[in-house]
Amino acid sequence: MARPAKRTPEVLEIILERIRKGEYARKPLPSTRELAAELGVSKFTIHRAYCAAEKKGLLQLEGRKRIVAGKAQIRPLEVACVVPAAAAPTSFLWFSSLDTVVTGRGGRATLVDYDGVSDSRLIRALRGNYDAIFFNPPHVGIPPLLERLLRKSRERIVTLYQDLPELDIWGIDNMPVGAVDLLIFHLASKGIREIHLVGSQPLLGRQQQLAERWAERLSSVGASGEKFFPKTAEANFLDASIAQTRKLLSRFKKPASIIFSDLPAALGGYRVLWESGLCPGRDVLVTALSCEPEAACLTPSLTSITAPPRTSVIENALDQILAKKGPERRNWAESVLANVRLFEGESSSATATLPPMK
Repeated sequence: MARPAKRTPEVLEIILERIRKGEYARKPLPSTRELAAELGVSKFTIHRAYCAAEKKGLLQLEGRKRIVAGKAQIRPLEVACVVPAAAAPTSFLWFSSLDTVVTGRGGRATLVDYDGVSDSRLIRALRGNYDAIFFNPPHVGIPPLLERLLRKSRERIVTLYQDLPELDIWGIDNMPVGAVDLLIFHLASKGIREIHLVGSQPLLGRQQQLAERWAERLSSVGASGEKFFPKTAEANFLDASIAQTRKLLSRFKKPASIIFSDLPAALGGYRVLWESGLCPGRDVLVTALSCEPEAACLTPSLTSITAPPRTSVIENALDQILAKKGPERRNWAESVLANVRLFEGESSSATATLPPMK
């Protein structure tokens, strides 16, 4: 009597996932012996799994090789990046990385930018037949209709920048708000006890989470500071950060240190500081919750964070969604946070000098 093929369903799922990713789109599948050695199972288990995939119409024999069946029988991976139109410039970086990942798997990524919670494009996207949806939520809250759609599709949705725990939807960010800890501890290690926070977007969603984390960590290091954020969303992030930095300097003529919420906020802040005769790194220590490579090219170089690339974070999230591993999504932020590092630029060294004037 043959033993039950206990591992066949598990192996079949691995094969189907690889087919979905497009790993076998341009080459034959491994032989039963090769795949058995890779997965640590018997070649008979592999044979049974291959036969099951053939019955599903996903594999076919070509001579003595197994290949993926014709494209008409396999639907390419379809993924959407759904973002507010006002946040499209920032979110496009996520879409670009998502497109790279999905295209590499033989699929297609679609960018959907919506104007408000009642925008038909948003509704259609959440109802669409996408395998996964990367969703940047609106800042104005989620109405009941949208909440119902999100609950219905939550197994294939991942949010950008923030969690929606009330809907059991967990977000990703290659720069979690917890990374602000490194900036605060870095400034505190230099004896700084005045650490202000400046942002270019309203205190909603991720910005609110950042401000709360900043306040908690200030208390832990015995520091004080004030936060400066616009009350309403502005189309031009640079203008918003310029206005908020000017508001800061109207309250504190020579602040000890500033943390900017991201690179656009830091760019606007740099301009205001230079115009006010304050040299970042010499007259005021400056850092930013950013991992963009441009930070190292500023004058002086901007102390910021190095973090995993967006593509690696997207790969991890997409794999878990396609494998339907919902409960494991809670660990995304923690796994990314463990890999962030401080990039110490001249803007927090207290030794920066003015660039030569022509």
